[in-house]
Amino acid sequence: MVVHSLTRMQCITYFVMTCSRPRWQQTRAHIGLALFVAFAHRHLSGGCATTVVAPGSLLGSEIACFGDSHTRGVCGAPWLPKLQARLGRPCVNQGVDGQCASAIACRAATSPIARDAVVLAGTNDALLELSWRAGNKAMFGMYMKQNELPDGYEPSQASFGVAFRGLLAAVKAQRVIVVSLPPLGEAENGLAADVIAAYNCEIRSAVLNDPRAEYAPFSEEMKGRLLRTGGAPFDASRSGFNAAVKDMFLHRALRGVPLGPSFDRLARRLGRRAVHDGIHLTEASAEILVDVLADVFGKR
Repeated sequence: MVVHSLTRMQCITYFVMTCSRPRWQQTRAHIGLALFVAFAHRHLSGGCATTVVAPGSLLGSEIACFGDSHTRGVCGAPWLPKLQARLGRPCVNQGVDGQCASAIACRAATSPIARDAVVLAGTNDALLELSWRAGNKAMFGMYMKQNELPDGYEPSQASFGVAFRGLLAAVKAQRVIVVSLPPLGEAENGLAADVIAAYNCEIRSAVLNDPRAEYAPFSEEMKGRLLRTGGAPFDASRSGFNAAVKDMFLHRALRGVPLGPSFDRLARRLGRRAVHDGIHLTEASAEILVDVLADVFGKR
């Protein structure tokens, strides 16, 4: 079985973190992990065919979609297939789990020139900052290592702004649609909500300073259509992050089972609507994202 390199890293990290739990919790967690690995290889593309083009060539009608796990569409609901169907144009899936803006920029710099591109990036930068603030050394170290960030790097709104502007500069496209970030957790207030709001300010600022860029108000539409008061905040502490990772693996495994429950249904069981594990999109969120992008492209 071939599993994406980041998925292997997440599996190892999750296995180690759960070994300190009581045996019955270990068994339940590892069953979920095994189910996830068993089905992950069936969905590595996120359901959206990737167009293969020669390095440096100009894409025709294809839309290059850069991002992290939100774009890859394995840990959460895939949206690229729906956007592709709505626009009648092929979408090139350039999503890689766990990557921060700086790592995505490195890939974008070596990708072919495109007529149009979509950028949805920054969630992992926010998770990096939240884990750092919470003193969660395990998750902070994992993100630092995966993204090859320098020793002494301190995540902040300012450092994200620099990285995101570098990402936009690296995207080789005539038009770049830039998507605002979805929530972490579903609380209106709290540290995670504040970090996401600050990062979205940096994203809007970057769009204003790039003549190729257009803003896609995903976060704003989610607040109006899906989020409601009383949602649970995101907990970046070790125990809180462990719970999110557990839900991620278990939900992905259940979703991969034939006739398995949707991410929407799995989210409702935990009192959520927008992010089924506190991080990744439900089908309802993915539908809003497609609507927002279709509006920008003029194909609603």
